[in-house]
Order: sequence, then structure tokens, then C-alpha cells
Amino acid sequence: HHHTPIVVVGNLNRKLDHIDMDHVGFLRRPIKPANLFETIVALINQNDISKPAPVLNPAQKVQTVHGSEKPLRILLVEDNAVNRKVATRMLQRFGYSAIHAENGAQAISILQEHPFDLVFMDVQMPVMDGITATTIIRAELAPERQPYIVAMTANALKGDRERCLTAGMNAYISKPVRLPELEQVLTNTPTLEIPELDDDIGDNAGEFSMMPHNDTTSPINFAELEEMIGEDAFDLLAELAEIFIEQAQDQISELRVAINEDDAGRVREWAHSLKGSSASIAATQLSASCASLEMDARNGDLSQAHARLHQIESEYARVQNALQPHLP
Repeated sequence: HHHTPIVVVGNLNRKLDHIDMDHVGFLRRPIKPANLFETIVALINQNDISKPAPVLNPAQKVQTVHGSEKPLRILLVEDNAVNRKVATRMLQRFGYSAIHAENGAQAISILQEHPFDLVFMDVQMPVMDGITATTIIRAELAPERQPYIVAMTANALKGDRERCLTAGMNAYISKPVRLPELEQVLTNTPTLEIPELDDDIGDNAGEFSMMPHNDTTSPINFAELEEMIGEDAFDLLAELAEIFIEQAQDQISELRVAINEDDAGRVREWAHSLKGSSASIAATQLSASCASLEMDARNGDLSQAHARLHQIESEYARVQNALQPHLP
């Protein structure tokens, strides 16, 4: 009586009572060639011998993806300097570095020059948005040069996801990006067979917790920020604070001009931009106020705009005070 070995892939939630469990191997997704090979060898070997061998279960150690074991060439396409910084920092936590582009047009010219395995593509950008860029990349790059493209969007609008996938994106994550989602993407990204581009990744600085945790009234959610950039990120927080303040002042004055000129389209763009950088430094209230203004402008209603701007300015002042001690 000869058993056919069975390999179960994915999560084993249902009990498989009808199967002789001695001849089953389990594989977690994503499947690593080495695990697959070991499982098959173990099952075939135990099949030759009549006594049942223990079931091989390579789920002992949950494998976190890491740049040293799975090198990926990553292009980060994002027009917002604060968001770029945060995303870069999060990638570094998994041992990855990234090349930057500030809009879709830049991304296309970089991709024409160099192969990349993975592209993080902001959806809303000036010059050329992420969806247009993706459509062009899918149409123009050779099949073996096609990267895995992941949409990053702060708008959880209905239809957004569909538009991204229709344009040829492979996956979709919402901003501000969370570490588990990022890890999932890095794990799922297939690597291209084209060699080239070898980047060193800088070491992380010493490990200290930099964040005052228990202050619930703080305009910045430090616990959330720490989850995004890591608790040892003194240098990074200083840099982020500096870029954020510099950028936010411009964004707010552009907003003021757009509101005075009654230009709903520009109000929407600047509110969206400030909403994004605020979310990236976990300035939750400020980000929410910007989101309300963005929503109003999207609906062509600027009747509350001056009041909302006032709210944004006072909220920003609080954020600036909270960041002051962390400035370089």
C-alpha cells in the first residue's frame, strides 16, 4: 500500500481528518525554494521507508524578509520630502535602500536606464501622476524589465484600488505606510533576473528611545511615529522635523493664497500635500484638519475654508512646538 505524499500550501485552518497525516508536508506562503525542496525530499524519503517519519513543518521560525537574504532594487517615487524620508527609513529597517524619484516622469527615465525589482509609486503627484506613469511603464519597458509596482495612496476613495490595478500595478498600500504592510510587499516581490546596481545600506545609529510616550495631549502621536521610523531614530527625527517645518510653512502659505483666490483645485492639492506630510510625522489632528479641507475643496465648497485654515495654522503651531526640542 503506497501513499502519495501531499504538500499543503498556505494556512492549514480546516482539519484534514481524512488524510493520513504522516505523509503530509506543510509549506507557508510565500514558498521558498529551499523549503519546498526539503519538504519534497523528506516526504519522498519517508515514503520509501514503511515507518512514518515526523511531519516536516517549516513554520518553526517566522521568517522576516531582509535585504541581506533577498536583495531588491527599489525605486521610491514620491513627491513629498517628508514621506520619502519616512518610507526610506522604514525600508532601512528591513535592510533595504531605495533610489528616489519625485514624479512619474522622473521614474520612467530612471527605469529606462536601470532595472528595478520593486517600485513604490505615489498615486497623486505633480508633473505626472502614478497611474499615468505605470501605464507608460507597462507599455514601454521590455517584459523582462517589468518591475513589481506598488501603489501608495492617501486617498482611500472607492475606485482608487481598481484604477491602480487596471493601470497595471501589482499591489496597493495606503499612506501613511505601516511596517507590516511594507513587509508583506517586500515578501511578495519577485526578483528580476537582471544583474546590476549594487547599493550599500548605511548602519543604523545607537538604540535609544527618543519619544515622550505618555503625553496624550501632544499634537504628535509619538508612539505611532516610533512604530513608523523606529525608536532609535534620533538623527532621523531631527531631519524629519526640519524638513517638515520648512515644507509645511510653504504649504500653508500656498494654501492661504489658493483660498484667497478661491481656487478649489489648488486648495485641494495643497491640503492633500500637507495632509500627507502631517500623517508621515504622525501629526494626527493636523492631518485630519487638512483632510477636511481637502474634502471640501474636492466638492467645490470653500465656504468653510478660512475657518479651516485658521484651525490648520493653530494646529501647525502646536506641532512645531512639539518638534522644537528634536530640531538639529
